Amino acid sequence: MEEKVFDLLEKLYIEVQEMKSNMATKDELRSLESNMVTKDELRGLESSMATKDDIRKLESSMVRMENEIKDDIKCLYDGYKQCIEGIYTVNKKLDKLTDKVENQEIKLQVLKSAK
Repeated sequence: MEEKVFDLLEKLYIEVQEMKSNMATKDELRSLESNMVTKDELRGLESSMATKDDIRKLESSMVRMENEIKDDIKCLYDGYKQCIEGIYTVNKKLDKLTDKVENQEIKLQVLKSAK
C-alpha cells in the first residue's frame, strides 16, 4: 500500500511541476501588464477620434473643393483651346505670307532675266 501511495504522490508531484512550468512568471506578468493600454489612454484615443460631425465637415469641404477644381479645370481648358486656335491662325497667316514672298521672288527673277 505504501508503494501505491508513493506512486500516487510521485504522479501528483510530476503534474504539479508541469503546471508550475506552464504558469507565467511574475516578470512575464509584469511585462504583460506594462504593455496593456490603460483606461486613460483609451479615453485619450477615444477623444482624439473623429466624430460624425467632423466627418460630415470633411465631406462637405471635399465636395466644395471638387466643384472649385472643376471650374478651374474648365477655365484652363478654355485658355488652352484659345491658345491652340491662336497658333492655328498665326500659322495660316505665315503660310499666306510665305506664298506671297515666293511669288515676289519668282517675279523678280522673271524681271531680271528679261533685261
